[in-house]
Amino acid sequence: MNARLIVKIFSDRSPEPIEREFSESPISIGRDAGSLLRMDHPAVSKRQGALVFTSDGAYYVHHATESGAVVGGIELDAGVAVPLRNDSSIQFGAFKVQVELDVQLGAAPGTPLTDDTTEVEPEVRFDEP
Repeated sequence: MNARLIVKIFSDRSPEPIEREFSESPISIGRDAGSLLRMDHPAVSKRQGALVFTSDGAYYVHHATESGAVVGGIELDAGVAVPLRNDSSIQFGAFKVQVELDVQLGAAPGTPLTDDTTEVEPEVRFDEP
C-alpha cells in the first residue's frame, strides 16, 4: 500500500465524527446503496460525488446537480474536480467531510492505489429522525 485517505464526517446528528480509512480509489459518496460513504439524508444526492486519490494527491469530483458542495468557501458546479490538501473540508448541507491524505514514499507518480486486503465499512448512515 502506498497511500491511504482518512475521512472524517461531522454532523449535528452525531456528537463525535465518524472516521473511515481507505486505501483504494475512487470513494463514492451519496445516498445510493452502492456508495462507499453512504450518507442517507435528503441533503445528500444519490450520487453526490467521489474522492479520488493517487500517490500524487487527492481530489473531490462533484457529481450532484441538485445537492450542492462547498470546498474552501466555493460552491462547486457538477463535473468539477477540486484538488484537496490535508485537512481539506467538503460541505454537504449540515455535513462536513474532512480528508487527510497519508502518502508513503516509493510509489510512482500517478499510480492508482489498490490494496485488496483492506476491509472498509461501506456505509455511514445518518437516518432521518
